[in-house]
Amino acid sequence: MTTPRLLGLLGWLCVHAAAAQTPVLTLTDSARYVNLWGQTGVDFYVDSSRYLTRQQVERRAFRPTAGRSSSFGFTNASIWVRFRLRDASPLPVARVIGSDFNLIDTLDYYLIREATGQVIHQQNGRLIPHHQQRIDSHSRIFPLHVLPNETYAVYFRVAGRNAKRIELTIEETYQHQAGYQRATWFWAGYVGFYLTMILVQVIFFAMTRNRNSLYYLLYLCGFLLVEVCRGNGMIGDRYLWPDATWFKSNSLLIGVPVSTVLGMWFYANGLRLKQYVPVLYRVLQVDAGVTLLLAGWALSKSADTNVVQHVLFTALASDLLVLVACFWVWRKGYQPARFYLLGTLCFFGSIVVTLFWNLGLLPDHFITAQSLNIGCVLEMLFFTTALADEYRLTQREKQQAQTELIDVLQNRNNELRAAQLQGQTLERQRVAADLHDNLGSTLSALHWNLQAMNTSQLTPAEQAVYTAIRQQIGQAYTDVRLLSHNLLPQELAKQGLPSALKTLVGRLNRNTTTHFNLTDIEIVPRLDPQTEFELYSICLELVNNTLKHAGATEATITFSLTDDTLHLHVTDNGVGLNEQTTNGYGMQNIAARIASIGGQWSVESEPGAGVRHQIQVPVGAPVGNG
Repeated sequence: MTTPRLLGLLGWLCVHAAAAQTPVLTLTDSARYVNLWGQTGVDFYVDSSRYLTRQQVERRAFRPTAGRSSSFGFTNASIWVRFRLRDASPLPVARVIGSDFNLIDTLDYYLIREATGQVIHQQNGRLIPHHQQRIDSHSRIFPLHVLPNETYAVYFRVAGRNAKRIELTIEETYQHQAGYQRATWFWAGYVGFYLTMILVQVIFFAMTRNRNSLYYLLYLCGFLLVEVCRGNGMIGDRYLWPDATWFKSNSLLIGVPVSTVLGMWFYANGLRLKQYVPVLYRVLQVDAGVTLLLAGWALSKSADTNVVQHVLFTALASDLLVLVACFWVWRKGYQPARFYLLGTLCFFGSIVVTLFWNLGLLPDHFITAQSLNIGCVLEMLFFTTALADEYRLTQREKQQAQTELIDVLQNRNNELRAAQLQGQTLERQRVAADLHDNLGSTLSALHWNLQAMNTSQLTPAEQAVYTAIRQQIGQAYTDVRLLSHNLLPQELAKQGLPSALKTLVGRLNRNTTTHFNLTDIEIVPRLDPQTEFELYSICLELVNNTLKHAGATEATITFSLTDDTLHLHVTDNGVGLNEQTTNGYGMQNIAARIASIGGQWSVESEPGAGVRHQIQVPVGAPVGNG
């Protein structure tokens, strides 16, 4: 026998002699759950080359797992685990063996019956047959088929480019299935919540056309893309790219950066960074660009890239920037930012917990294993609350802007009214001056010239014509004087509406055949100039109609005040209204003046029974007695 063969035989004998001395892990009927790491007789070996076979690794020096953490951090090395096993249960017990850690790319399982040397090799096992599973479990589980009281050697090879946490267990089948069902129900509820939130945002955007709701909807779609790309037998691996090995390994490097960029877009607009902190708006844009560049670089070196490590650290860096932005904007007074801050803290905390759990710094527990999903749910709840608060704030700002616009328009309207009143006042002053100085002077001169004529030579008929002309000129002169004084009495501006109306009625009673009564004028407070001017003009127009058309011997002007409404009643005992007076320019002018001060007007008239005008005007608070 040649020397190499002899050395190989001696090595094999030494290995098997050492294996025979390794303690055997014995299973009894009470062993419902066994965590293999740390058990006596369970050893491990780190294959840095990642290419050793089982036959090659048998001759390597394994180290005991006792006293050593089950976490190997982010490493590309393959981890081999071996131990000896015997089932000493008096009754048959269905058990499974494998790993629950969800970041394993490949798990090789070797079961070697020592009595015969028979080797059973399985890879990436699943307990439930493929055709019976709607969604694959993260677990890599194999049925444990061993004969009672037979000794077996077991080898596991854990391979992948992500964090290595060795969680090899032996469980009774029903117990594993119960845990799998709990995890499946949790995952189904998580995805159902996700889809519900997407539907809510679709409906909200369709109803409100709120731009931030659309950005949040895109962000949720990005998260859904991450869920599809999570790998380990999930949606993408099973249904979208079942045979695409490269895509199975690197889909997260596409999904997470896309989700991050959509998130930066959502944050930048939801936090109103352009308005509150423009520099952070630009920083988030740069971060989104850097994230895409790093993802492209990682994809170009996908064979050596630790996918989970890359996406976790890029997500942490982006979340730190977002936390700063949320806090900064909140301190500047934008209240919805507090909900963005809480949501981001939840997601950031879930990433930290997941990272520490992968590194073995936190215990294996349902909460730590599902921390990322829990953080995402809390983030969505807080973000939805933030959007609702932002929508409420936007509506309040719109309402405030509308109120300010109305105030501006009202002020502008008041300015226009004041300018109109000033223009009307100046025009009335000019017309009154022209009537008094020009037409009044002309009529006065005609009156005196007629009076200076020698009428002794006139015939009786001519005397009658002469007398009629003198009377008409005298009446015209009186009317012109009355009109010039009533167009804009000085008392209206200085002492208010009551004094001006008293003066008007006094002149009317001295110069006309109709007797005017003015009652309860003392209750009228001092009003704003526009209202006083319009009320005086309305009274003047109604008096003019009474003198021209009513043929009345008596008329009454009465005021009453209830709450914030001033009531004006003008009545006469004349012939009543006819179609010509009802549709005349004077009545239209009265209606326009009443409408300009927000008043209401009603008219009651019967033939031969006179007219009753009822006018209600809102006056608000009096402006004083000055």
